Amino acid sequence: MHEAFKNILDEFGVITWEKGVLLKLCCDVVLYSIDLNTPEQKKALLRIFDEYTALYGARLRWTTNPQTGNFKKLSNGLNSYAVPDEWLLQKPQKQGFEFLYHGGEKRTDASDLAFLAMARPDYGVADHDLSKIFCRFPLADVLEKRIDMVTLMCRWGSLLKPHHGRCGISLGKSFGHEDHAETREQETKALLRFPGLQAIDVLEGLYFKMGGGGLYDGPRCPDWLLSIADPFVEKLGGIEELKNKMAPFPVHAYEGGALLQAGEFPCPGGFGQERGLKGYSHMGKVIDPIRWKNATAYLYSRRPHIGLEYDEKLGKTWAERFAPKQCRVLAFSPRKTGVTS
Repeated sequence: MHEAFKNILDEFGVITWEKGVLLKLCCDVVLYSIDLNTPEQKKALLRIFDEYTALYGARLRWTTNPQTGNFKKLSNGLNSYAVPDEWLLQKPQKQGFEFLYHGGEKRTDASDLAFLAMARPDYGVADHDLSKIFCRFPLADVLEKRIDMVTLMCRWGSLLKPHHGRCGISLGKSFGHEDHAETREQETKALLRFPGLQAIDVLEGLYFKMGGGGLYDGPRCPDWLLSIADPFVEKLGGIEELKNKMAPFPVHAYEGGALLQAGEFPCPGGFGQERGLKGYSHMGKVIDPIRWKNATAYLYSRRPHIGLEYDEKLGKTWAERFAPKQCRVLAFSPRKTGVTS
């Protein structure tokens, strides 16, 4: 299985610059909640956070002040600064909250260890606001099955009962240099080369684009593992019908939803790895009725006399790469966008 990752690891495994680590390949999990501010959701979040820190707490080096967002170094371990267990449940429900923990030598270093929770008050379904839990895992731990991500996703799904969620591979970005030109260019190159890679935007889900829908509508696109809540399962015909549609790829039911699985391992795709994406394409057909149809991603092209610029059309094409009407997993060419190696 590691052979499938050789090309992407060689080119995009770790990308550094003069200020440290800019990007680092990882396995990531994102769970979207309709309102992470309720006492029940906060308790579920704390259990998930405790599970994550039981695995990686000793290797986390940085956190943030939950009031100001300023970074704090964990010089004496995880408990050298107030942990969420000490303050989260006392936080007024209408205020929202945010906290971040991550590894890395410097506070801005990209790391394959990170845990981020972002919540804002529930402004109602009409505004489509979604809170989120986002965390990163070292890719080797997943590929060598030191962590059973399927079991973990089902357990966390039962705890949180997310609206939907996903697990797959992405380029973990620096904390503070997410919008740097080199970050944008390198991520765009990677996404065009490796269709199994996911685009990451930490603010995704926390806002609603008028007329364009949002992640409240449903998942943006398939991934290696995809969690969907019971209402989405019912829209797809119920759990047994969903299992039939996904076959031969598995569906795992959990309390409150179901986890769709596109293969034994995540797959980056790319040259020579097309077969590994068959499960992604198959999942794309199954989830098409519940997918966010106007989804896009932040991809960039070079324009004459302008330089690197957000390319909305390219972002929409990328988001549709596993959609049944398109399903062209090898449709992209970096040269066409002006983003070259």
